[in-house]
Amino acid sequence: MISSGVADSLTKWVEPSLATKTIFSDIDFTSSKHLTTAYRRLEQMAQVFENPGSQFYRNRDLLEKIRNGMAWLNTKVYNEQKEISDNWWDYEIGTPRAIVDILIYLHPYFSQEEINKYTAPISKFVPNVSMIRSTT
Repeated sequence: MISSGVADSLTKWVEPSLATKTIFSDIDFTSSKHLTTAYRRLEQMAQVFENPGSQFYRNRDLLEKIRNGMAWLNTKVYNEQKEISDNWWDYEIGTPRAIVDILIYLHPYFSQEEINKYTAPISKFVPNVSMIRSTT
């Protein structure tokens, strides 16, 4: 169940700051799969935030965690200044899908400027959407 997964993720939450090296205590970003995992956790949080049957429905604290997590991940690990390291799939498919899903679920809670900022790296890592593994 997604709510229990979110509850588990919240026990691992690390309040993001410029000094922190992660937003989840069990993720150290030494592998590209950690990038996708972190965004997928935020995606699950976004799903339950918008689900009226969830204990997390419209929980403002959860929304702030998602927003802060998106900002931290964009600043620290997935942005246009980064290069692909490890597995291309995480940069071209796994992470972009999670980012887009988060922004779809929570569109009213993000400004157009934030949406543009968080999706800009996708254009770098996926410059041609009709090609797979187009980055080097």
